[in-house]
Amino acid sequence: MTKPIDLTGRVVIVSGGGMGAGPAITLALLAAGASVAITGASSDEALETVVERARHQEDAGRILAIRADVTIEAACSAVVHEVRARFGAVNGLVNNAGIGLATEVMGRIDTGPGAFWETPAGVWRRLLDINL
Repeated sequence: MTKPIDLTGRVVIVSGGGMGAGPAITLALLAAGASVAITGASSDEALETVVERARHQEDAGRILAIRADVTIEAACSAVVHEVRARFGAVNGLVNNAGIGLATEVMGRIDTGPGAFWETPAGVWRRLLDINL
């Protein structure tokens, strides 16, 4: 039998917190007692949906949504500063922000613009900047 994880008093940033696995990760961290800051670059609505779900769990006081682009160093620094100002510390980071070549960058799943080796350099740069 595993013991439940107690993250009371811990503060975690979840990049890409409004999309993909982000909402489930965020809600699990909140359920374990952590305060959580979620970031997202593309959709305030997605972030607000997660905040609203946290309200239903009565965790609204321990969640902070911040619109930020993880490819911009100054934006990442600003997130850390805002999280520290709100919660007093940063104890962990979940690097959930990410995109896939076919679905996010090229906009198609199976009929992209051609072979991956024909992908423009700018598309590869965006993919690497976000995912790494």
